[in-house]
Amino acid sequence: MPAGGHLSHRHGTSSRARDADAIRVSLEIVDKADIYIGIFAWRYGHKPDGHKISITEMEFNRAVERKIPILVFLIHKEHPLTIEMVETDKDSQKKLAEHHLCELRAASAALG
Repeated sequence: MPAGGHLSHRHGTSSRARDADAIRVSLEIVDKADIYIGIFAWRYGHKPDGHKISITEMEFNRAVERKIPILVFLIHKEHPLTIEMVETDKDSQKKLAEHHLCELRAASAALG
């Protein structure tokens, strides 16, 4: 099942060309998916040059447009990995908080 995430890029091509390829491939994956599953921690994702949103948000938006089931899991706010360790941009932190649909509890909290 395809999910939001990152794609590796080929070396030797321009950043803009790699970004365009990553966007195309990411959206094609969502177009073929029966369900969108996003598992996110504290990073908003890569915003390609010339775009106002991340590739991950583009994927999410495509899933919304297609009206396929969407499951988004966001790391629990008390997990030892803090948002400040991963995503330093405050606007991106806000977008992450706005888009989550459910939270995964830290393993220790769930077991304790």
